[in-house]
This record gives sequence, C-alpha cells and structure tokens, in this order.
Amino acid sequence: GHFQATLSRGRVNELNKGESGLMFPHPFGSLTSKGIGAIKDGTLELIKEHKELRCGIVPKELLPESSDKALYSLDADFCSAVAASATHNARDSVRFVHVDDSFDGFERLAKGEIDVFAGARVHIDHDLLEPKLGVGFSFSQPYFYQSHEGST
Repeated sequence: GHFQATLSRGRVNELNKGESGLMFPHPFGSLTSKGIGAIKDGTLELIKEHKELRCGIVPKELLPESSDKALYSLDADFCSAVAASATHNARDSVRFVHVDDSFDGFERLAKGEIDVFAGARVHIDHDLLEPKLGVGFSFSQPYFYQSHEGST
C-alpha cells in the first residue's frame, strides 16, 4: 500500500499468499499479567468445580487406542491441554465423550453435556446462530486447517 514507507505492515499484517491457514498469529500472552478471571457460572468455573473437562470428540477422528487405553489424536491432545490448564492437573482431568457427528457435538454442547467440542468445523452459521439448534457458539483459534472443497 501507499502507507508502506510511513508505516510498515509488520509480520502480523502481512498478506497470506496461501502458505498458511493462520490469518493472524495471536500472541501467547504474559505469565506475569492477570486476566479478568473466570466468568461467574461460566464453562471454566464448571470445569474447575467438576475437576475435569468433558470433551466431545467424533470417533472417526480418533487414532486407534493404545494398549494403555489412551486416545491419541490432535483433538485428544487439545482436550488434554485445555483440561490441564483449567484444572491445574495434568493427569486424569479430561473425560472424552464420543459424539456421533458435528450436529450431535453441537447439540451436546448446547445442552451442557460436554464443555468443549474438539475438532468442530468452524463456520459462521455456528458462531452466530446454529440453524438447527437456534443457539450460537464461541470458537477458539483454529488449531488445524483442512480444505473442504465442494462442501458448503
């Protein structure tokens, strides 16, 4: 642009030329600053109260279970990381709930049967108002990008 000589774009504002799905690299934050804390009666408070994260995962997204019955997948690792952070307990703080498909996952999330739906496909309809359920959802920063050519 015409302001380039005056104000550099910087790394955050560079154009994505297709080499990354990430549109904006969010900073990790600071370990020394305190946030606003958990919202009263919010999901984080419920997770702390139950001392576990109920995490919905679509079974077809799972890799085979190991001999120690642990789940190995990107979504399972995401759930484990969120659970460890929310409960301050790295072991036994996540309960995996197998959901049939995306709609089942969003339905269970809306009913409060799960706290997080890992691997949910982000779509503006779900963020504003999920058409079949009539509720909206909040999404984390995407952690996996996949092309869904031909899908709506």
